Parts: sequence; C-alpha cells; structure tokens
Amino acid sequence: MLLLRLSTLVALLICTVASVRAQTISRVRNGFEVEIEHTFTIKSETSTLEIERYSGDVDLVGGDRDQVIVREVVYVKARNEEEAREKGVRFFTEIEETGDGIRIEGALRYGDNKSLYVELARGMRVFVSTTNGDITVYSTDSEVELGTGNGDISVVRSSSDVEVHSGNGDIDISDVGGTVTASSGAGDITLSEVDDYVDLETGAGDIEVVRVKGSVKAQTGGGDITVEEVADQVDLRTAGGSIEAYRIAGSADLSTAGGSIDLVDIGGNLFASTFGGDIEGNSVGGTISAETLAGDIEFFNVQDDIVVTTEVGDITVSIRNSEFLQHGFVELRADNGDVDLRLPRNTNANVSIDLGFDGEFDTQDSPRSLRLKEMTQGLRRGRVRSVKGILNGGGGRIEIRTGSGEVSIDASR
Repeated sequence: MLLLRLSTLVALLICTVASVRAQTISRVRNGFEVEIEHTFTIKSETSTLEIERYSGDVDLVGGDRDQVIVREVVYVKARNEEEAREKGVRFFTEIEETGDGIRIEGALRYGDNKSLYVELARGMRVFVSTTNGDITVYSTDSEVELGTGNGDISVVRSSSDVEVHSGNGDIDISDVGGTVTASSGAGDITLSEVDDYVDLETGAGDIEVVRVKGSVKAQTGGGDITVEEVADQVDLRTAGGSIEAYRIAGSADLSTAGGSIDLVDIGGNLFASTFGGDIEGNSVGGTISAETLAGDIEFFNVQDDIVVTTEVGDITVSIRNSEFLQHGFVELRADNGDVDLRLPRNTNANVSIDLGFDGEFDTQDSPRSLRLKEMTQGLRRGRVRSVKGILNGGGGRIEIRTGSGEVSIDASR
C-alpha cells in the first residue's frame, strides 16, 4: 500500500494534466472529424512518450517547454454533430500518465480513420509502435525509436540516436546528431546528414546515403545502393542491384549478386565483387581487390597494390604513380577477355604474362607502348604462350593472364 502511494505521488509530481480541450467537430466527406486535445505539464528532465498498437498516422514535433500536447483526430460516420461527438468519445485512444511521462495505447478493434499529433516536452524520449500508418518526427533532442507494421517513416532533425523499423514502407531520415539504425521489409531508405555510424537494411528497396561522419553499413535484398560523402568506412551489399560509392574517406567493401559497381575517390582499401556486372573505379587510395564473373573491369589512377579478375570481360588498369611498384604488385586476370595495362614510363617492375590457350601479347612498336627488357618467351606447339621481362631496372611484380584475349602494356597519358 505504501509503495502504491509513493508511485502515485511520483506520478503527480512528474506529470500532471493541465487541461483537456473540448471536442472540435468538422464535417468532411460523408462524416465528421472529431478532435480532442490534451495538455500535460512535465516536471521531469528525462521524460518518455510511449505509443503502442496505434492504428493511424502519427506526427511528433519537438518542443522547448515542459509541456506535452496530444491532439487526436478521429473520423466517424454520423448523421449529425451530436452523434459524431458520442462516437468520437468512444473511439478516442486512452492516454495514461506514467511515472516518467505519457503512455498512449491504441485499441486494435477500432482501427479506422485516426491520426495523432504530439508536441513533445523538452528532452523527451520517444518510443512509438503502430500497426498501420505513417510516422513523422521533426526536431527532437533525445532518443527516438519508431516502428510501424505498414507505413512510411520520416525523421528530420534529431540531436540523438534514431532507430526505426517499417514492415512495409519507405524510410527517410535527415539531420541526425547520433547513430542511425533503420530497416524496412520492402521499402526504400533515404538518409542524409548523420554525425555517427549508420546501419541500414531493406528486403526489397533502394538505399541512398549522403554525408555521414561515421561508418556506413547498408544491405538490400533486391535494390540499388548509392552512398556519397562518408567520413569512415562503408560495407554495402545487395542481392540484385547496382552499387555506387563516391568520396569515401575509409575502406570500402562492396558486393552485389547481379549488378554493376561504380566508385570514385575511395581513401582506403577496396574490395568489390559482383556475379554479373561491370566494375569501374577512379582514384582508390589503398589496395584494390575486384572480381566479376561476367563483366568488364576498369580502374584509373591506381595508387597501390591491385588484384582484379573477370571470367568473361575485359580489364583496363591505369596507374599514374607507380612508386608502390618498387615492392608492390599488380595481378590482372581475364579468362576470356583483353587486358590493357597503362603505366608511367619510369615504372620499375618484373613482368610475367600467361597467354593461356589462345591469348596474344601486343608487341607492336607504337609511341605509347612500353618495351620489355630482357624479354623471354615460352613456346608451346610453336606459339608464344608466355612472356617475361623487366621494365627499366625491375622491381615489383606484374602478373597478367588471359585465356583468349590480347594483352597490351602502354604508357599512361
């Protein structure tokens, strides 16, 4: 009994109802919209808003006062305002004062047209779970956790961590001061301006990310991924779409089961893999490992060790500064395709070329071709099947293999 009295006293001190505004009734379509507004005064610095099992749209707006305003609109079919008021009272959602804030629990049996608007108290944490409907949050200064079974979710301007989940809807998040965790069963995810790490997943949608100060992890079961301006590393995976990554300060791990990969300005190491698409990259600051079963591979402005493989497709690699080749390596393998390697004229390297069953090495004396010194050729059935030599004084390792294509080594432009 004493504990019950203490709990009641705490609730009264922390959260008190200031006023309840009378119902406002408006005629719409074939019925009425009935609106009621509650105002609560919050005494706690760490208050919480909990919404559970609500069926309808929910809009939340951050505030800078010690008050919470809850406004609910219910659509009812009625012959007149008096009947509409009576039905509205029955359909309004129950609002409960708790020890640390407000709790709103929906009644699944009603589930028709409803919407909820809440102006939050300063520093109020938010936990929302709806069965059906969109959720919109704007300008909050504390933790946000949202979930809906069927609807879109939008969060704009939150100074703390954000976690959102939608069973079947799009997710749009921008201007977040903490971490972001988001998942959708079958919707697109769009995200921008985040100050910490990001973890995103969708079962069948596209993912777009712009300007993140932490790392990014993104996965989709059947859509494209585009990521731009990330201050840390990225891990991007799709089961059936393309990947684009631009201006990534850290390393990049990119994998798709059926699409192309395009990347520009990767500061760290790169791993890129696709089962059925082209890979094209420009300006990778670290090592490169790239492979495709069926597609072309092109890399420009290579600055470190590189290993690329394609089963069916051509390879083009251009190296601007070959200092790494003093002790580094280049490995290029096109089982059924051409290999074009472009190097600075002052490159020092040991070169080994395997021409497989039907490959050819371009030995034409053109202004851009680089001549191998101390060149030796391996013959098989009277045909050149391998070539070895050095560039300038020799140094790092260059290994090239093709089964049925042409190999050329030229000077970079």
